[in-house]
Amino acid sequence: MMEKALLLASCFVLYSNGSFVATLDHAGMEAHVYHSSSPYVVMLTSSIECEPCEAFKDIFEGAAEITGVANFAVVDMSEGDNAKSIPFSGMQVPEVRLYLDAGVKNAYKKNSWYRPFQVLTNIQSARSIRKAVIAHVTKDAPDVPRLSTQNISLYVDNVDIVAFSNKKEASPLMLSLVRSLQGSKVKLAQFPSFSKEDLAALKLIFQHLSEAPSLMLKLPSGEWEVMGPAKLKSARLSDLTEFIQKFIPLVEEEEISKPKPTSNRISSVDQFSKQVTRFKLPVIIAIHKNSDAELPEDWKKTKDKSPGVTLLTLDCEIPELKSKFPDQCSLDKWSLYMYEYTDDLSTRVGVPAHSLSEARSAALESIPDKVVPLGKGMINGFLGMSSQSKLIPIVLFGKQKSAPAMLTAVAATMEGLALVGYRSNPSVEEMQKEFGIPEDAAVLPIFLALLVEEGDKPGESRITIASYDRRVFGKFTSNSMISFVFKVIAGSEPENIKGWLSTHGAAVGIYASGEETTSEMPSVDDVDVAMLHVTTQEQWSTECTNTNRICVVGLFDGNPLNSDLESRQLVFEKARASILEESSAARSKLKFMWVDGSCEEAFTAGMKVEMLPSIVVYVPSKKIVFQLRGSFMQETITRFLSQIVAGYGKHSVTIEDTPVIASVDCTSTRQLVQDEDEDDQEWLREIKNEEAREKKEKMEAVKREMEILQQEEAAKNPTKKRRKRRKGKKKVEKDEL
Repeated sequence: MMEKALLLASCFVLYSNGSFVATLDHAGMEAHVYHSSSPYVVMLTSSIECEPCEAFKDIFEGAAEITGVANFAVVDMSEGDNAKSIPFSGMQVPEVRLYLDAGVKNAYKKNSWYRPFQVLTNIQSARSIRKAVIAHVTKDAPDVPRLSTQNISLYVDNVDIVAFSNKKEASPLMLSLVRSLQGSKVKLAQFPSFSKEDLAALKLIFQHLSEAPSLMLKLPSGEWEVMGPAKLKSARLSDLTEFIQKFIPLVEEEEISKPKPTSNRISSVDQFSKQVTRFKLPVIIAIHKNSDAELPEDWKKTKDKSPGVTLLTLDCEIPELKSKFPDQCSLDKWSLYMYEYTDDLSTRVGVPAHSLSEARSAALESIPDKVVPLGKGMINGFLGMSSQSKLIPIVLFGKQKSAPAMLTAVAATMEGLALVGYRSNPSVEEMQKEFGIPEDAAVLPIFLALLVEEGDKPGESRITIASYDRRVFGKFTSNSMISFVFKVIAGSEPENIKGWLSTHGAAVGIYASGEETTSEMPSVDDVDVAMLHVTTQEQWSTECTNTNRICVVGLFDGNPLNSDLESRQLVFEKARASILEESSAARSKLKFMWVDGSCEEAFTAGMKVEMLPSIVVYVPSKKIVFQLRGSFMQETITRFLSQIVAGYGKHSVTIEDTPVIASVDCTSTRQLVQDEDEDDQEWLREIKNEEAREKKEKMEAVKREMEILQQEEAAKNPTKKRRKRRKGKKKVEKDEL
């Protein structure tokens, strides 16, 4: 946050001589580009023997002048240490890079930042550069909340900036501004399709609003400052960020100073009991008569590098705590006490430590190594051991010869719940054969939870693998690994979690929901309220796509003639009630709704659903859709949703475009179809009747023709007929004789 504020305040003074292109070196790239989330276009060039660089310079400056949605900069790779400090092959200059995603800390280089980029190609003119930049800025841009006269009174208190536009969609400049504000507390919303008719309803809130486009900025006083059309139509991204920074500092002045390392402070006897005397993992306590004194040197560094060890400070201003350490609370320096790991809490006592490094070493050494070392081909035995012990098997594949300290801390913390194993340097073939890990994903370290599930046939079982996703849980730490294991087990075997918490949880500082006095995340869905039926795009945006929620969408055939609709919706409702009542995590994440999938065909296709009914879980922030596989039953749906909440959902697909509700009038459409069907049936009946009449008339005509022919034949040969009758009569008389 500090870096972003400084960048927004300083990036406007980089340019000189009226140019829109800043000149940077490697330090400037680190300070202004890597630490930023604003779109940047950077040209790597050379001032030594590079005719194409000189020729392209004017094109690049021309592009910067006509492209206001990004900041432009140039770096001379032939100067100073630029070539060494900025990753570059050195094979071809000039090279034009677009930095779009926000910068992040470089995990492989201390005190360094990194920002992904893409090289722009096929750019031969200023306009082609502008076109390419705008295309990338608008593609997959963060969603911007949409306001209207109907909902603005509900949401205006939760936004800081409102962009009024007479167009339906946000402009590239606004989307670029949204990217620039990522990571800050400033929230932007858009009011599209603005017209003069809207002014009457909006004047009570936005006194200075007159026409669009306009940018309204909420001041700390609650009033709204305006950037009107005259400035906004010619504004660049830098103008907008300067306007925002002028009225809304992204950080307070005192926050710009170097932050102090945070610490957990013991401020009550009950807290001391929970976090120290009834806690079996190692604890280091720092004591000073002045609780606000600067922490011991390397406190934060020690805290980060001591997996399984809790570092706390003691508030000596609390009389009950001061009585426990009267001597230490009277000293004007930090005193350290270390509590080793112990399974017998009745004998838990602290011992003084002379230095933080000494306390850390003793604390780490006290943690017992409960990790099971695994060799090649030992996985079946490991699974058998976990099955006999009724523990969840957890495995870490790593490069070290022995288990790392963080895994040792995980094994000690989760004793009685999980059996933790470590496999050093497995081959790609081994990981593929025994765990089905694809070759491109077999990059160490890999942390897995192995879950035994029922097979398709009675008596059969199969192993399901849940993999630690660093995009979800962050970099590997003992706490993040424990969080992963808990979410996996909670999603598959919640009863195991409840039993373990009641017997082991307090000793490692983990409590069941409601036992600790921590506030629960607010619920985003209420089982006592009827499930939302989404029929408009505004509902879909407000309740799902413009939020941080996880959206559970039931897709049904809503035709009133569908006899299964009510029973299938009841199954979905029961699954909803079950998961929301059992899981606080579900209540804080999941938002349930249903859509008439047979009517909203484009929405159904966008969710990659081919058959109804179906359940999908949509994550707007990542544009990922998880699909229900298996029978449409309450147990199946509940298990599916539990896995989503636990963080290891299966059967996911990534979609490029967020599905849109077309707001089709399903009732009218179905009535029209039904009327058309009835007309078709009447028409078919008339055709059949007409065919029957024609057939009957043809038969009667044929019969009449046959009779006429017979009459004509009889008229032509009367003698032959009399002879035939006479011959027949003689034959009868002969037979009688």
